[in-house]
Amino acid sequence: MAHHLVSVYAFVHVLTLNVMPYFANFRLLAELSTPLVNIRWVLDTLKFSKTSKAFVFNGLFMTLVFFFVRILAMPIYWWKVYTVAITPLWTHMGHFRFVLIIVCSVLDIINLYWFSKMVRGCSRIIRAVYGKKHG
Repeated sequence: MAHHLVSVYAFVHVLTLNVMPYFANFRLLAELSTPLVNIRWVLDTLKFSKTSKAFVFNGLFMTLVFFFVRILAMPIYWWKVYTVAITPLWTHMGHFRFVLIIVCSVLDIINLYWFSKMVRGCSRIIRAVYGKKHG
């Protein structure tokens, strides 16, 4: 819930004050992985086996998409923050610069946590499939 409230707060400022739209839109690209997370929840709710083709394919694809839109995007995002932070414009951004750094740092830590869980899940699947073929 807090995540959504912070997002609404940020986008109200982006839309009404035209504050940092590049950063807001760049971070919003991370949501491209959300439909796959939702599909995983639906498959789980429908009691699909975690070893079913649908569950495994969605899990592998979800991890791949999550990596590209959330993990690989991190260094690009932080490089762009740095390029703005070294300009005189940075001091005129007021409290938004702290929101930009603190909120996005927390989001990145959460994304790294969830990605590590996804990678562990994928490695279990790959070991199970590889073990069956070569066991």
